[in-house]
Amino acid sequence: MGLLMDLDQLKTLSELKYQHSLRSVSYLLAREDKLRAEIARLRTLTRETQTQPPEQERMRMIGGDVIWLQWLGKTLRKLNMELAQILAQKESLIALHRRTHGRKMAAERLAGQEVEKQLQSKQKKLLDQIIDHSLMK
Repeated sequence: MGLLMDLDQLKTLSELKYQHSLRSVSYLLAREDKLRAEIARLRTLTRETQTQPPEQERMRMIGGDVIWLQWLGKTLRKLNMELAQILAQKESLIALHRRTHGRKMAAERLAGQEVEKQLQSKQKKLLDQIIDHSLMK
């Protein structure tokens, strides 16, 4: 029974590590999605600013469009750098998550095999008892 408890504990521990890993991956994927959406929004604003209609001539005359485009460029560079960091973290986190998932599956398989082994042992003992009892009659 001791081995089964150890395997159950291993199974529980591996499940907890897997859930933690899954939350980490989910957080990173959500962050990546937000960054990509913000980058797309800022690129759209950049294109809109660069193709302003003539009615925006006043903004061009005072250099507002240049200042705005500079800010957009700087912000886009910052977000792209952050996205690159997220993608690097994602790559290593996905590899770690795969290992965690593999360990979880292995622990579940080992625990299941041990339960099956103990069940077969009990069935064999019961069958041996029935045979012994029938031979003694």
